[in-house]
Amino acid sequence: NPSNARAASDLINLLSRQERFPEAFQISDDFLTHHPAERMVLAAYAYAIQDAGKDQDAQKITDYDQMILISDLEAPQGYDTQAAFHDALANVLTESPSLIANPANKSTYGGGQTGELDLSAHEVLQAFEIMLKETVTQNARLLHDRGFSAQTRMSQPPDYWSLRAWGTVLGEGGHQTPHMHPLGWLSGVYYVRLPEDMTAVSAQAGCLEFGQPPERYKLQRLPTTRLVTPKEGRLVTFPSYFYHRTEPFQSPQPRISIAFDVMPAQEIGVF
Repeated sequence: NPSNARAASDLINLLSRQERFPEAFQISDDFLTHHPAERMVLAAYAYAIQDAGKDQDAQKITDYDQMILISDLEAPQGYDTQAAFHDALANVLTESPSLIANPANKSTYGGGQTGELDLSAHEVLQAFEIMLKETVTQNARLLHDRGFSAQTRMSQPPDYWSLRAWGTVLGEGGHQTPHMHPLGWLSGVYYVRLPEDMTAVSAQAGCLEFGQPPERYKLQRLPTTRLVTPKEGRLVTFPSYFYHRTEPFQSPQPRISIAFDVMPAQEIGVF
């Protein structure tokens, strides 16, 4: 099955591990020619380029400083304070009937994850959607102006978008293992509530780290990484093929966030 992205990405990684870089690059080129912007293959290609010592070429695909965008947002219209907005969001997420502890085949451990949220189902989710659309649209344009589409072989920003969002509620020791979002064009996370003592044990506790792949990846060189410190009201937007994880934390208070994917829509969507 030459169109199997997982198989292609694993083969690219294994060939790179054996220093068979020309073969790894050829498979990457062939696959991305037939399946432009396929996320899993883009990620494997980036690690192969880095293993080959082509740091400048790798940075074009994983320039964390230019491609990870951080926006600290104010409360949306209809909410007097950010605290009131976050309290309402936290209530919706923690009371969601779709919230499942340690869901199977997901990256969440030591906490719960909701199913896909219906952003029209509650007034606070509607306010969140409006705020999210505005910021993500700005960030998508900024990435395009920076040459994101051309440099990474990603498709041009689509005319219409759809949003897929879900909530994550992590408890003490909770974390997310390295993963990426194969269905998105852009992905992101919004921080709703953070433990007051989250970083008491370690400054990195509860942080979001980019660049570390899953354990099944075998790399010859340490990957380039970037750490992002969470903050209530902070929106972090990034290309969907960026592998990322969260550091565990020690606090009885929950760490609550909303993750999302921005996906091209075939018909007129929310953007």
